[in-house]
This record gives sequence, C-alpha cells and structure tokens, in this order.
Amino acid sequence: MHPAQQIKGNRSHSLANKTLVLGVCSSIAAVKTIELARELIRNDAAVYPVISKETEAILHPNSLEYATGKPVLSSLSGKVEHVSWLGEKGAADCLLIAPCTANLIGKIANGIADCPLSTMALTALATKPILIVPSMHAPMWNNVIVQANLQKLRELGVQIIPPTSEEGAMKFPDKHHILLHVERALFGKKLSNKKILIVSGKSSENIDPIRVITNTASGKTGIELAKEAFRQGAQVYLIHNTKKGIPGIAEETAFSLSEFYEKTLAQLQKGFDWVILPAALGDFTVENAHTKLDSQTEQILKLLPTPKLLEKIKQSFPEQKICAFKAVLNKTNEELLAIGKEKREKENIEIVVANDIAENGMGTDTNSVWILSSASPQWVDGSKRFIAKAILAQISDN
Repeated sequence: MHPAQQIKGNRSHSLANKTLVLGVCSSIAAVKTIELARELIRNDAAVYPVISKETEAILHPNSLEYATGKPVLSSLSGKVEHVSWLGEKGAADCLLIAPCTANLIGKIANGIADCPLSTMALTALATKPILIVPSMHAPMWNNVIVQANLQKLRELGVQIIPPTSEEGAMKFPDKHHILLHVERALFGKKLSNKKILIVSGKSSENIDPIRVITNTASGKTGIELAKEAFRQGAQVYLIHNTKKGIPGIAEETAFSLSEFYEKTLAQLQKGFDWVILPAALGDFTVENAHTKLDSQTEQILKLLPTPKLLEKIKQSFPEQKICAFKAVLNKTNEELLAIGKEKREKENIEIVVANDIAENGMGTDTNSVWILSSASPQWVDGSKRFIAKAILAQISDN
C-alpha cells in the first residue's frame, strides 16, 4: 500500500468519494503543496497532481507523486486528460490550482490554453468548480491588470482563495483554510443565499488597565459553527473576542460586554436570516479603576449584573430568528432537557442548544447537547464540528 493510502480519511471523510485535480504553478509556494495534498487526502480525497514544466525547477515531480500516490502529469497525452478528468463527464469533481501565478491567471482570464494547467482550467470552466490560490509578490498582486484578470475569473465563476499578506508578499494561505473552501465548493448548497451572524467567544471586563474579569470559554463551538455554515454555502459574519482570519468569513472583534452588544445590534441592522449565540458573555461587569490597582492592597470588587444580549436582540429585532445556548452545571439529562425546553418557550425563540459544562463543553473539543426546536428534541454527542453540523441542519429546516 502506498503511504498516501495509509493516511486517507484519517482526519475526516468530508471529501469521501471526491476526486481533485491539483494544479501546481511555478511559484516558490509550490513547496507548500506537499502539505496541502496530504491534508486533502487525510480528509478522504483522491488527488491527481498536474504541473507545468517550469514547476519542476522548484518542486520535483517525485515529491508530488509521493505526497499523492498518483503519477504527476506534466504534459497532455493521447488520453486527453483534460477531458477525461474535467470534461462534462470527467472523473474529477473539481480543479484546485494552488499556487496559481499571475501568468496562469492571465491565461485563463483571456482564454489561452498553451500548457496542461491552462488547458485543464479552460476545459473545467463550463463543467466543474475551479478554485485558485494566487501566490505572488505584493506589487504584482496589486497590479491593475492582475486584479482585472482576477475579476474576470470571478465573473466566470472561478473561486479565488485570497492569499495572506506577509513580508511584502501575498503568501500561501493555511492548508486548513484551503480545505474549507474546497468543501464549500463541493457541498455548499443547504445554506446558500442565507446570511448568518455568529456571536462567539468570551467577553472580558476591565478591573483596571491590565486586569480583567472573564471566564474559561474557548469559543471553539462558535468557530466550528462559522466554518460549517461557510461550508454549506452561507454568507457568514463572525463577532469574536479574537481575530480568526478565515478567508471568506467576515469578522470583527469585541472585547467587553458593551462592545459585543453594540457590534451585534449594528450588524443585525443590515439584515440576517439567523443569529447564532454560542458566546459565553459575562453575567457581571465591574467598575474600571482606570489606573493600575496596588497589588499590595486588599481590593474589593463589586460585581454588577448585566442585561442579556438575547434580551437586547429580542427588544430591537422581535422577528429575528435566533439560535441561543443554555449552559448549566451538574444537572441530569432530564433536568437539562427540561431547562432547555423552558428557555425556548419563555424566550419564544426558534432553537435552543442546552449543555451541562460540569464535564464537557468549556474549552474542550467535544460536547454533549440537547438541540431543541420545533422538531423532536435531539441529543447530540461528539466533536464540536459534528455538533455544529447538527445545529445547522436544524437551522436549514426552519
């Protein structure tokens, strides 16, 4: 068994039964495609590499063959690979070009097919999803001609995965972010045309300029919800206590309770189909001393209860569809279910997700929750990604 087969599906089966053509251009970022190919395979994809002759000066074909377990194509043959893979009845499900140079972007945008990669792309334009990952120096990226060509590709339906800006260059994005866009391209249907606002993470209230009162929440559930909604085709806006930098997901940060309130209500003015509220916002605020408190002196903090974000949303946007969360401590399953039902009825909201944080939930990668909606209560136990998928399934049905 080839080593690539030994890792197939080790991470997830999100790309099970999917075949990807991975085009690799002659950018120095080509060295990153070894890790990318392996990540795609770990999520159960079959990956077939295609390179240009120029790419061989940067990345030896043997490296890609080892990474994918597939022979590397550098020239088209009598097998007409561009048609057999990416034609109307081709065996591949999408074309991913990562990295993609300004040269190839220009060729595709202007209908030039003079190498295996450009021929593959022009064949796929009418038949398969195409994703490209531009990688080049910033002056080239900012060139008006390159930007015009990118816009042409967008208008043709090509999905551009934006590079990250570092050290004066537009660099290869995180492999997990590229994977997320591939998943969206292949499965993003259930929530397409939906706008979803997700308020996630934890709030922090200043005691003085360098000290805060906060909690132990990690925000992992909110991030998994944002990524899963994006996978399923939604337009996602994330308000979180730290910047996550996931290409394709719009975001802003909030620190204090007042910032969370202000930014959430401001976004809802723009109109969203759903707002999902996994954020662990504090129940108390405290008077900010504004100067550093003396650590050698006893300090007494007065905790002041705060209004709930859910209440503010209900007051300002009474018709807004809401998925809220309820965390409890040391309750039985039956008690947790009853508490979740009571919250949903009392607040008159569409979905409530209830969990007990005594053993799971806060800062962990797994959780156990009740999902309460107009359907029968659903008990979900597993990874937070799995739970996010179950929650969004309920949202797509409501």
